[in-house]
Amino acid sequence: MSALILDSERPSSFTRLPHELLTAIVNEFDVFVTDESDPESTPGDQPTPKALHPDIAAFRSVCRLFRTLVYGMRFWYADDVHVTALLPSTRTQTTAADDDGYIDWQDEVDELTNHLKDELFVRAIEKRTKWRFKHTPLLLAIFEHVPSFRRNVTSVVLNFPAYPNGESIYPKSAITASIAILGNCPNIASVEIVHLREMLSLKLLAISCPSLKSLRIMDMGQDYDGGELGGNLEGLTTLEEVDIRGFGPDIRETPFLPVSSVATLTRLSLLSRWGFDSAYTSWDVLDNFVNLKSLSISPLICEITRWIPRAKNDILDLRFILIDRGDIGDFWSAGDINWIASQFDELMSSNCLRGLREFRFGVAGFFLSDDQWIQLANTLLRAILNHQVFLEKLVLTASSHHASMALLPKLEHLKTLRWHELDVPSKRQFSASEVKRRIHAAFESSPAEPVIEVFPHYDFQYPQFGLLVD
Repeated sequence: MSALILDSERPSSFTRLPHELLTAIVNEFDVFVTDESDPESTPGDQPTPKALHPDIAAFRSVCRLFRTLVYGMRFWYADDVHVTALLPSTRTQTTAADDDGYIDWQDEVDELTNHLKDELFVRAIEKRTKWRFKHTPLLLAIFEHVPSFRRNVTSVVLNFPAYPNGESIYPKSAITASIAILGNCPNIASVEIVHLREMLSLKLLAISCPSLKSLRIMDMGQDYDGGELGGNLEGLTTLEEVDIRGFGPDIRETPFLPVSSVATLTRLSLLSRWGFDSAYTSWDVLDNFVNLKSLSISPLICEITRWIPRAKNDILDLRFILIDRGDIGDFWSAGDINWIASQFDELMSSNCLRGLREFRFGVAGFFLSDDQWIQLANTLLRAILNHQVFLEKLVLTASSHHASMALLPKLEHLKTLRWHELDVPSKRQFSASEVKRRIHAAFESSPAEPVIEVFPHYDFQYPQFGLLVD
């Protein structure tokens, strides 16, 4: 196609084609150059868009008609990509990147600023409402050169990268500076922060984005360069979702709970690889969140298991990881297994879980034997299958050796089952295909026909959150 449109003797006849046909042809082009080796990509995700595809850039450069066609395409404002992916870059990833694969941010800013001098480029992107930025200067460039950005933007993702050794490649105050800029954008309803590596004031966030409905902080780091949260979310009265992941044991949970949004919050997700410092948290405050429908907690703590039976909410979506980490914080220990076994059946029969539609759980630990974890995982599974017969989606860790598999036909409404087989000694380990066959056999007597995925030999001793989130 590129050869056809660039042949100097043929463009005149090609441009006489109907406008609708030309548009259809352009829409068949690959829009982006992608990078499947991107360090932020995870297995199963779509490859990360990196730059505008050379064919699109070439087509745009042929003549005024083709330029207009390209700038009329929806991807300019519809696709959820980094702003740098919208640049028709002439540089290759090899020449533009350093030895660690990261492109110098100043080069990206210079290139973006150059394209912002193009009126058609600005018109093409000004309708965009969802934006992703890799550096504060990129946000500032858009803020200064796209006047409608302040009025139109409703969703911002600040995904600032770090080198593989954990060192930041942006100033320590970059996230804070970006939030301050967003204070000039009155319609922002969603903010997502990835790779927080600084102290962030939640109060500043509340002041800058008073209409916020969704807040996500995806990774606060686990090393010397990790991030911290200060202040609280007081003043935000319309929050519907709060999702904080990856914080360490020194982070206080109280600021995460938006007490001024008790009437609107429907989803709360607090995921730590280590735990919660209960001395700084009164979980009784959850009683006030009368419209909470979805709760994700890692690790599951005693306070939450005591709250669920008395909760007045109708929980539709419950997710947790049960962790034993020895003497670190407020975690389960080997001596708690009998208590869990005796109490979990009652927990699953709680009134607030009668309408549960999605349930995800995992077990993990350093100090319990394989047999103990298999026993515990299947104690949980048996309680779930006895009481949660209306589940539509179940994601779990369990052992297909256990007799509780025979209870799977009770889930007559199940649409999706993701089974993570517990890692057991190799002599007892089934292959993924064998586990899947056993699950299908269990459902032969059930009207349910769920989509079944099996992930064997999963190591849950240091849990990742992939089991709890898509």
